[in-house]
Amino acid sequence: MGIAFKTDEAIEVKGSKVKQDGADLILAREMVKGGETLTFRFPNGKPAW
Repeated sequence: MGIAFKTDEAIEVKGSKVKQDGADLILAREMVKGGETLTFRFPNGKPAW
């Protein structure tokens, strides 16, 4: 399963902002696009895979 992206297409990402080696990163927990949801992590932060 996967989701394709197009330029200027709206998506919603839920996750946490963290710093690693001085860089700001977003660890995505869930991504929603047009009614499709991909869950990467459980609410407790553990990987869903």
